[in-house]
Amino acid sequence: MKIEKDILDELLVFEDACKRKTNFEETSFSKRLINNMEKYTITLEPGMKMYRARYFGDETMAQLRNLLYQWHEADVKGDDASFIELFHQIESLQNKVSSSLERGFYGYNAEESFVNLNKSKIIQGRCNQEHEQCLYAAEDRKTALSEVRRALDERISIATIKVKDPLFLVDFSLDHFYEKDLVRTLAALKFIKSKTADEETVYTYDYSNGICSLVKKMGYDGVVYSSCQNRSKKNYAIYNFNKCVVIESRLYRINNIEYSFEPIGKAQNNN
Repeated sequence: MKIEKDILDELLVFEDACKRKTNFEETSFSKRLINNMEKYTITLEPGMKMYRARYFGDETMAQLRNLLYQWHEADVKGDDASFIELFHQIESLQNKVSSSLERGFYGYNAEESFVNLNKSKIIQGRCNQEHEQCLYAAEDRKTALSEVRRALDERISIATIKVKDPLFLVDFSLDHFYEKDLVRTLAALKFIKSKTADEETVYTYDYSNGICSLVKKMGYDGVVYSSCQNRSKKNYAIYNFNKCVVIESRLYRINNIEYSFEPIGKAQNNN
């Protein structure tokens, strides 16, 4: 159909503009998205929970061990001033750990489980620009765990995040793949197929970030998109993350990793 060909042609122009970072907001595909964004919107109501996983490197215990070593060295050298200062640092860190445990944080604490506060260390992600804060979360623990892509026996801290105020999100998940809405389907696929260059270059997220820029421009709180690890599951990228609060964290160990797969093409007879 002509309209479908027009939309596909417009998508190519949008992709090129995103890669070049030039006027992608003015492309016809962007205007189609903006015009339809309200009907793509869902609301996450207060009380709803989502989950964020992080590899647990146990930095706090490493810091404590280092302080204890320095404290011992100061004692051996007879450096009383350093000995006393290090003692207070150790005591403060131990109190911090105890306080976190009392409040239900057995993995990372509330601050460590939330967005990265150090903007200078934030790299470009699927839904954020470099140095831009964004809360990434998943609809359940298993999906959150799969997104960190770690190895067997490694420990993962999974935080539970609760919505405080209504979140208005634009839904680009593949739940809508079979609806008769080519614009929405193509946009949803841009969150799954994020590589924008040839096989010799690094992954970038120009297409999905282009779409997210339109979402932010229109004043929405974030986006919903399908997990790259399980397309039947949903992830969230929240820009107005102050509408959320971390309520607890737990530590988990990866015991098993499973794959679902199927043959492609005609099967070969090896007999």
